[in-house]
Amino acid sequence: MNNFFYVLRMCDKIQNYHFFQHETTMKKNMFRFGNCKRILRNFAFLEIFFCKKTKMGGIITLTTDWGYGDSYEAMFKAHVWRENPQAVFTAISHAVRGGSIRHAAFLLSSACWCFPESTVHVADVREFTLEQLARMGRRERPLPVLDFLAVRCRGQYFLMENNGLLSLLSPDFADVDAVVKIPLYEEYKQYDSFNALNYYAHAAALLSAGEGLEALGQPYPMEQLERLAPFKVRINGDSLEGSVQHVDAKGNLITDIRQSDVEAVAAGRKSLSVKVAGCLETLAPVTLCRRYLTVKDSCFFALFNTAGFLEIGQKNVSLAAFLYGDEGRSGIGDPVTLTFTA
Repeated sequence: MNNFFYVLRMCDKIQNYHFFQHETTMKKNMFRFGNCKRILRNFAFLEIFFCKKTKMGGIITLTTDWGYGDSYEAMFKAHVWRENPQAVFTAISHAVRGGSIRHAAFLLSSACWCFPESTVHVADVREFTLEQLARMGRRERPLPVLDFLAVRCRGQYFLMENNGLLSLLSPDFADVDAVVKIPLYEEYKQYDSFNALNYYAHAAALLSAGEGLEALGQPYPMEQLERLAPFKVRINGDSLEGSVQHVDAKGNLITDIRQSDVEAVAAGRKSLSVKVAGCLETLAPVTLCRRYLTVKDSCFFALFNTAGFLEIGQKNVSLAAFLYGDEGRSGIGDPVTLTFTA
């Protein structure tokens, strides 16, 4: 907006300059700059009008196992836009390993806290533990694991099933401000095979339009929230053990090991060996570095990515392909042992 008025002021100065310095062409220049000013004033009016009258839509992120080759994402967005046309969408990932809550939690937690306050995060991944399946088989009632929830945590909104995903984002639920149960939205009840439409689309539309949790449903008892045990990094002398949480598009292995874990063991050492369970090769030497550009071609490296997790790779080579070949394994969940040598 300030740019509009700056240009208008400059037009005034130019017009005055031509008036005093070039009196013979005054009328022509005044006509030219007068038209320019009128056009700019019209744009300024439109800018003011839309800034005041148009409500900016909220952000909605999607973390799912829908994949990128189907129409699920388009269907979901279309139903949200029918209620809130100003909603802004972005996908954290649609490539969550089929039904893996831990993989979904890792991807979601890597990015969700970067978003502005009141962003709505939809996590549509369904997986049940053996214990949860046993309860379902016994037809216990109530069965909280089948509930759909809307959660406010650290200023962000999350829409998810009560399958333990929340406990991986917020251990002990220390950062959870409020939880409500999302009821089935009657207008979409025909979508029995697509629960994201049944439960999340209407809720996401309301929250992204500025409504609060009270507009969605009734408060949910905190004691009924499902809990999953987080995987903890283990330290043993010069070694520490974590696990592969994700394999990125370049074949690098992303672990759940953080910088504080490494600093507790490394004691300033930058050289290490890496052993991935299930693979015959031990990666050595692996250099702990700060930047990818400093690594020589085909050398093994370890660095902390933007999300703060240790990433292990091979310069200009897919480490996942090197380790797993044509086995068809993703490597996600495999234990990783780091041993510092020098």
